[in-house]
Amino acid sequence: MDEDGSMADLVARRSKSQRSKTGSFALVLVGLACVVVGCVLGSILFGGSAAVFSLRSDGAVASFSYSGETREITQKDLQKLSIGHSLQEDESFDYTDVLYAVRMGVLSQEARNQGISVTDEDVSAYAKSQYRTDDYGTLGEGVLDDEAVKEALEQELLVDRLRGGHISDDSVQQPPVTPAPLAGGPGAESIPSAEYGAYIVELFGEAYDAKTNTWVQLDSPFYEAFQDESFSAQEATFEQAMKAYYVAYSLYDTAAFGSENSWTGYVNEVMSDVEVVLHGITM
Repeated sequence: MDEDGSMADLVARRSKSQRSKTGSFALVLVGLACVVVGCVLGSILFGGSAAVFSLRSDGAVASFSYSGETREITQKDLQKLSIGHSLQEDESFDYTDVLYAVRMGVLSQEARNQGISVTDEDVSAYAKSQYRTDDYGTLGEGVLDDEAVKEALEQELLVDRLRGGHISDDSVQQPPVTPAPLAGGPGAESIPSAEYGAYIVELFGEAYDAKTNTWVQLDSPFYEAFQDESFSAQEATFEQAMKAYYVAYSLYDTAAFGSENSWTGYVNEVMSDVEVVLHGITM
């Protein structure tokens, strides 16, 4: 691969614990045109060792161009990725960290371009929900000042709101709750109870009419699984409750996967126009 060749289908996943959270943020960067300064790209990606970035005199480790504008990625930008997760002054970073910082920079700018904004109160509430505190000094851990922490949180929130506008979350509810634990001795899993009857018809939703105990949607996965079962809204067994749970969870999992694919496709489209320059790489 040439140094200025296309990085089509490059997949970079965040390695730190913060980067594994939320739908959030599983990372796919596709189509980045990357110019690597001072080394062969193939050896960075496939040479078996992480590429560590040394600082340029101005503190930049990389730069990226998007929509006609160029912005530098600094060590502080990389440190912002670790907020809430053991920030260290002398922490080392590799190319995946840099590409994630690029991704966050591009998507937060795209959010602003689309008219998305956040207030100080929004950032404070977000910090409390994600990190259980809006004390920016505490989150900075003596490595980042309050303003840098606030900027990082604002960026996270902007991207989160951008994501919310580009995924089909209407079809993705919360995962189903498991049925109440089974009580009783041997064979109790086959004894009908009102509790499990109410549980399964709640999972069935619009596919089943609890008042008349009849199926409404004969093309429902629930109907397919229960068409030969004997139950009602007034009574069902623990075995049937667990069966309904597994069907419901499968539907939830499928919907969540499709939702993430929608977001990933959008991110890929945006990132296809980004050019990245990596500075001062050592192996």
